[in-house]
Amino acid sequence: MKSPRAFRFGIIDESSLSQEEWIQKAQRVEQLGYSTFLIRDHFIQGEFNHQIAPVPALMAAADATKTLRAGSLVFSNDYRHPVMLAKEAATLDLLSAGRFELNASKLNMRRRSVLRDLFVSPKMRFVMSLCTRGFTLSGSAE
Repeated sequence: MKSPRAFRFGIIDESSLSQEEWIQKAQRVEQLGYSTFLIRDHFIQGEFNHQIAPVPALMAAADATKTLRAGSLVFSNDYRHPVMLAKEAATLDLLSAGRFELNASKLNMRRRSVLRDLFVSPKMRFVMSLCTRGFTLSGSAE
């Protein structure tokens, strides 16, 4: 029998527009005991405020905290190629010591199958591992 998973709570930030505000909110969310700090991926303001780019923002939040998980509420998959999104997700997960949460939605069937295969295929797992380990600043493999 599987062990039960704890019920977790997270916070979505849709309004931070400066480094100082973003970092302070992430640290405050962690201090308050929340498990996850999330951001949506929107390119236009719409009903949401202007937002900073999620990938570097999530890395900054993970870097500024010790236990807080950082994640995407959604990624705008119409603007992100599944291979690049998978590489960014793998890198975020690696650099955050496993504290990244990937949530993707609005995938058409073709992209859904491509993204699924990226995480299932042993060949792609090998390629992704090469993309996220062992490169020096000069670009040569260590």
